[in-house]
Amino acid sequence: MCIRDRYYNEYCVLNAPENMTVDVSLITNLSENMCKYAKAIRCSNTTEVTCKLISNRILANHLTPSSPHNSELLFYLYSDEYCYRLLAIIYIDVRAYSCLNLGGIASKRIETSVEFTNRRESTQIELQANNEERLEIDSHCINPLDAPSTSSITIPLTIKSSRTGKSTVLLHCFGNVKYNIDYNTKEVLSRWMFRLNLSAPKINYKYKVKAPIGEVSRAGFIYQNESGSEHIYEFAASHPEIASLETRSAKLKPGEKASVQVILKPMEKPKQAQILIFVEETESCKCEALLFIISYVL
Repeated sequence: MCIRDRYYNEYCVLNAPENMTVDVSLITNLSENMCKYAKAIRCSNTTEVTCKLISNRILANHLTPSSPHNSELLFYLYSDEYCYRLLAIIYIDVRAYSCLNLGGIASKRIETSVEFTNRRESTQIELQANNEERLEIDSHCINPLDAPSTSSITIPLTIKSSRTGKSTVLLHCFGNVKYNIDYNTKEVLSRWMFRLNLSAPKINYKYKVKAPIGEVSRAGFIYQNESGSEHIYEFAASHPEIASLETRSAKLKPGEKASVQVILKPMEKPKQAQILIFVEETESCKCEALLFIISYVL
């Protein structure tokens, strides 16, 4: 392989918060046999990276740059202590992000914002998230817009994720989108990293379901509007890789019921899985959860 006229044996990308010391060696997948025969290591950036080889493991720390800049690091492995016989080259692309830590309840909207400063002539910008399957980002600035030069823009965002626990979502601000439609070659003007830590809402009901191995199966439940007024309810699954919903929303009058179908994706071997189905009343943002315990059987 070759990048910028430099050859390497392995290419890695590390997405990390800006201005932070990170261990860049954890992401390498270089074989243990190759590290076993390595006797010495050097880095292309000796002023910002400390690296050493201990017990066939590469240990390297690096101070990340400011967002949205990159650090390009080349690690050279040698089979002798005098660094004469080159064994392998590892190329690591460190991408810096402005980091935001957000907490809340899964499937409940979180209001936040990001600051964007355009340091060049007026250009069109566009926001894109890397994890749209698990994250829903609503913003009036989500489509391309003109950004005046040297001006600072506050972009309001509404984040909604159905996954509980810790997860990371990356948001990119691209420039010159009018003239460049290739995602991989667009100019990156800003980067943000959202580190989410979401807890599950209160579980009101539990369902036990059996599903056959290797087949798509269905489950379902009846949801009733127990309030005294008409509401719109939204439904979401905590693990889209396990289950999806045929019914995403329902407008229910007082006492009215809706049948919600859950599609269970096939599994290859017997196991037990748990998913949460979130039900949110859109006006008040009140949220509850239904627990599905799925047993996959022969």
